[in-house]
Amino acid sequence: MKNVLKDLYFSGISSVEPSKLVKENIKIVFEELKKTKRKNLILFSIGKAGYKMATSAIEELKEFIKEAVVLTKYSHFDKNYKIKNLKIFEAGHPLPDKNGFKRTKEILKIIDEEKGNSIFLIMISGGASSIFVSPKDGITLKDKIKTTEILLKKGADIFELNCIRKHISKVKGGNLAKIIYPAPVISFIISDVISDKLDVIGSGITYPDETTFLDSIKVLKKYNEEKEIPESVYNLLKKGAEGRIEENPKKNDKIFKRVKNVLIGNNKIALEEIKKKAEKIGIISKILSNEISGEAREIGKKLAKISIEEKKKKINDKPVLLIFGGETTVNVKGGGKGGRAQELALSFAKEINGIDGIYLLSAGSDGTDGPTDAAGAIVDGNTISKGEELGIKAEEFLNKNDSYNYFKKTNSLFVTGPTGTNVMDFYLILIK
Repeated sequence: MKNVLKDLYFSGISSVEPSKLVKENIKIVFEELKKTKRKNLILFSIGKAGYKMATSAIEELKEFIKEAVVLTKYSHFDKNYKIKNLKIFEAGHPLPDKNGFKRTKEILKIIDEEKGNSIFLIMISGGASSIFVSPKDGITLKDKIKTTEILLKKGADIFELNCIRKHISKVKGGNLAKIIYPAPVISFIISDVISDKLDVIGSGITYPDETTFLDSIKVLKKYNEEKEIPESVYNLLKKGAEGRIEENPKKNDKIFKRVKNVLIGNNKIALEEIKKKAEKIGIISKILSNEISGEAREIGKKLAKISIEEKKKKINDKPVLLIFGGETTVNVKGGGKGGRAQELALSFAKEINGIDGIYLLSAGSDGTDGPTDAAGAIVDGNTISKGEELGIKAEEFLNKNDSYNYFKKTNSLFVTGPTGTNVMDFYLILIK
């Protein structure tokens, strides 16, 4: 059964393979090239799917591309690539780093040199918010790293985190589009965000910002009780909320008349493919939600409860697949190692302990769950008893946020390596 779940996971990944998604939408770029006198194309592909998105576009558009740059997470590309005129830059994720800061500067320099006579094709995928980094004046890279780290540890969701990111950045919240204006921009976007909100994916670098400085102050107050957030960040957001700093560009701004944002892939596409594949092999399949969010361990409990109820209702021997997608958060209190998909899986395993015939694959679609080398974990009713045989207690590992080491000891990790795409997480529950 675990191999069936693995196959279903990879069928979902194949359906949102960046090369495929780019090729399906490339005619939009050709149409724009026909409409304008500008014949040079500048390509920036930013995010964890950046390499595959870029190589596919180059294959289709090579005669037009003057310059192509990929900015991606470390090791998220083929080191044996042999593509002329393609620069590949690597940077930190989920925390920004010096490399991201340096490489963003280089991208901005290219824009300055080329915006007079070029069209810009911007490709955005999950991870772009961390990788593409240019703090506003008065905020250091160190301040930005600390702010991100605190918000992540305290369990801020992506909407809250990116609200802050947009308001302390020179490039996020539509500001990249502002920098490129008046040159035309086409953005191909793969969503790693619930509801596919384009102002949140990659912190909306080419999309009108739907939040305000006041919203960012509300987020800060929620997570800054201990006054850990750098003073420079708080002061800048406060000035903005008081109207002393200009808001990020909004939807009526003239700059967006030259911008075309195109959503080319999301979690829903992957879940539908998983359902289709499961049904082909005789599994009754249901997509119950692609908007799962909340604290990972609480969601684990809820999904376990749903699974147990579903098992009780079964009236024949046909296996059933419950399909969920989304993105949870972890409020980090311990010093362990893990990620949201693994924490959810460990919580789920505790609830189904001793129950035969329920299996969960919980994994990130990008192949990396948190700061680990695993995509997630696969658990069943025997996972906890395996731990007990080894003398380890799941509750203790959960309390330390150490799900990775629990699953390493029980041989339950699901390791794929980087998949080259990113459309949030998959939670696949197979019931016999």
